[in-house]
Amino acid sequence: MLDLDTQLRDYFEATTPAVEMDEIAVQSERVAPAPQVVRTTRKWLPGWAVAVLATALVVAAVGGGAWLLGALGPNVDVAVTIPGIPSTIVTIPANTAPGAAAVARGSGPEIQWTQAVGAPQSMSEVVWFDDAFYGLGQKVGGPILYRSSDGAAWEIVEGFADLALSIVAGGPNSLVAGTEGILICLTDPSPHVLTVVTSVDGDTWRATQIEVVVPLTPDGGNTFLFSGPLAAGPAGFLVSAKVEAEFDFEGLIADEFGWEVIDDLATLQVAGDRILFSTQDGTEYELFLSDVGLTQADLAEPGAGARAWWSPDGMSWQASVPEGPMLSPGFGSAVPVADGFLVTRIGVGLWKTTDGTSWEEVDPTYSDAMLLEWNGTVLEYRTLGRNLRVLGSSEALPVSEAFDVEDVYPLEAGEAGIIAALGQFAPRGESGSAPVVSIVFSPDGVEWRRSVFEEGARPEVWIGDFAVGPDRVLMLSAGLDGSAQTWVGVPEQ
Repeated sequence: MLDLDTQLRDYFEATTPAVEMDEIAVQSERVAPAPQVVRTTRKWLPGWAVAVLATALVVAAVGGGAWLLGALGPNVDVAVTIPGIPSTIVTIPANTAPGAAAVARGSGPEIQWTQAVGAPQSMSEVVWFDDAFYGLGQKVGGPILYRSSDGAAWEIVEGFADLALSIVAGGPNSLVAGTEGILICLTDPSPHVLTVVTSVDGDTWRATQIEVVVPLTPDGGNTFLFSGPLAAGPAGFLVSAKVEAEFDFEGLIADEFGWEVIDDLATLQVAGDRILFSTQDGTEYELFLSDVGLTQADLAEPGAGARAWWSPDGMSWQASVPEGPMLSPGFGSAVPVADGFLVTRIGVGLWKTTDGTSWEEVDPTYSDAMLLEWNGTVLEYRTLGRNLRVLGSSEALPVSEAFDVEDVYPLEAGEAGIIAALGQFAPRGESGSAPVVSIVFSPDGVEWRRSVFEEGARPEVWIGDFAVGPDRVLMLSAGLDGSAQTWVGVPEQ
């Protein structure tokens, strides 16, 4: 998946005017040098953006959220064990991937969509694994996993349910699958624990708890834990997480200006050596860090950043060494290959690891792309130029001609083909309605068809996730009225 954090940030900055603090997350004004928007626990999103963001934040962790990876975490022992994962995988040589010759643009099959009326309402992520769709949801009692062979009739996965009885995970949680294993990462923000659940057959499950070391924030700041990109393949499982610690800006401002200012706070941002903020009545304030004996370095909480772990079998885990992507802002995306994992770095860099402990820099100049595994071939989606191509190729696949918008999310691939939603972050129309979302599908990377997703007299719809099986596609959508739908799409033959 794409770097959803960046897309959301850019979208709201470009389309949403400044509003009140208790209506929306803080909007930064354009100040030179470029300001850093500061998140506090007071901020909320209004209107239609709430449903969009609530779905997106959960989905993003599956494969494309921009997570920072860096410091070491502890070694952990297995809690529940079963035999390990087979070491073979069926691959398709990259040179057999479709090229640009004899392309029939717009001539791909139409997808016939049918709503799965009885599908669980709580699913936020879906994958295809071992002849079935799996959907991860969250209920009052904790995480829950569903399974369906056709996308229409669903059952609770009992093996996972037995483990989940002892798991408290507030989320966001994430799910990924490879040809030889399925991996679920459940996040407990306090006391900062990841529960990693894996299976090689969908029936027998094992769980390992990883306690994540987080920085202390004696100044009153907050610490947050998020799961990052995951990968499951022949070399095992790769798990990442992001630790984010925040400076207590509100406490600092209260010390200098009084709590009555904090109670009326409207906007807050950091620009260079200044803290800029305003109150609901429009009064603007400026606080120089030097006036309170601080520097920009003091605003960064020590120990925040990244964590990553690797397991050959989902039973024994070890922390990844601080090399390669660990020295950067983190993983952009991660995909399995026959002998390890390929990882893009946030910013610049493409890396490979065979065991999660040593890293090889494949291309130090690699940037602006996410990786996607497709039937044994690694594809890359280029955010600049908006094209999809085989990794290492200079020629885009013809399906890329449909990617004529800035936002392509979600983007998934599987045995049946490649599918993506386009235009979900486009500006609202003059009537105030949400953008009309279109879907592009290609069975082979050569022929493709783009169509508007029609749901009759539907409320405004957000497409949250796709899963691609051998002969059909599953889609999760959410209406801005709070409704959730599951759709089964069958390409015409």
